[in-house]
Amino acid sequence: MSRLTRFVKYTEKVVRNSMKRLLVLLLMVVLGVSVSAKVLFQDTFDEETDDWKLGMTLEVYEGCLNNDTLGLSLDAELLGEEFENCVIAGTFQINEWGKNGALRILFRYNSLFESYWLSFWPTGIGIHRFTGTWESGTLLGSNDSPAFGALGTHTFKIELNDFTFKVFVDGKEVLKVSDSEKEFPVGGLLLRFDDVALSFDEISVDSL
Repeated sequence: MSRLTRFVKYTEKVVRNSMKRLLVLLLMVVLGVSVSAKVLFQDTFDEETDDWKLGMTLEVYEGCLNNDTLGLSLDAELLGEEFENCVIAGTFQINEWGKNGALRILFRYNSLFESYWLSFWPTGIGIHRFTGTWESGTLLGSNDSPAFGALGTHTFKIELNDFTFKVFVDGKEVLKVSDSEKEFPVGGLLLRFDDVALSFDEISVDSL
């Protein structure tokens, strides 16, 4: 085999390998774009909108959804939206706890007692499933760390993957539970302020 022939074959091999690497790179880019998360809902509470049904003293002002009143259970229901597998994320600031205080995020919400409840308490965090009444509540899992007794700002994220739910607080995974009964595959979103003065800075729902 002449030197020229070997050079030509070597060049062809290099070109083929380069093309393969380029195709793999292009495929990765295309797949990355196709599976990237899609924003399903987002609210920074810059102004009050018709997206929410707000209970009694809940108000949107200064770029937040605010509850300044203790001793009440107040709901902010997101209207006209239902979600399945998704990521719910947001930022809230605890201003004051009442005696029975809790912040609750009801996901896959069908009614108050037909949904999953993620609860933040001064003493920890937990997820319940309700199937019709308060007495039907089943604790799927809880954690006493982190506790939220101290006032301040926190970020949270809930990953809903079929019937496995992961909760992250301030960027750290703190709870993972599964619902073996597979009760609610889809539903809406409701924020519940139970005897807590609190400000929601933002909330978003992205595809998983």
